[in-house]
Amino acid sequence: MCNGQSSMVCLPAGSYSVERMCPAGSVCQSGLCIGSGQPCSGTCEGGKVCTALVAPTLTSLGTYCVTPVGIRPGNSPCTKDSECQSGLCLKQGYCYRACAEKSCGLAIRCVEVTLTLSGVQGKVRGCVP
Repeated sequence: MCNGQSSMVCLPAGSYSVERMCPAGSVCQSGLCIGSGQPCSGTCEGGKVCTALVAPTLTSLGTYCVTPVGIRPGNSPCTKDSECQSGLCLKQGYCYRACAEKSCGLAIRCVEVTLTLSGVQGKVRGCVP
């Protein structure tokens, strides 16, 4: 379920809670934050960031340019999604940063990472420290 740009999750007793605020540049559809526009591979123009979202097929993930959510850049330490520009704080405690092969810099690898966003699992490329 969506409430504006918020992806909602059903709780016991029929109430709902915000699962995730969909970043500007994405669309909330069927309870999922869906990527819109052209896919990206690590870089975006106009101050936007490349992040992982559910693809328009609703069955896989892709990377799309969105307005930054938080202030912390990719690979910065984090504890919650809203801290990160990408809007994704990974379980390992750092902000997600999309990448194209060999675009992460020294001592950081660009690899396929498996993510689950709103119940949709897929693989996207990301910088891993």
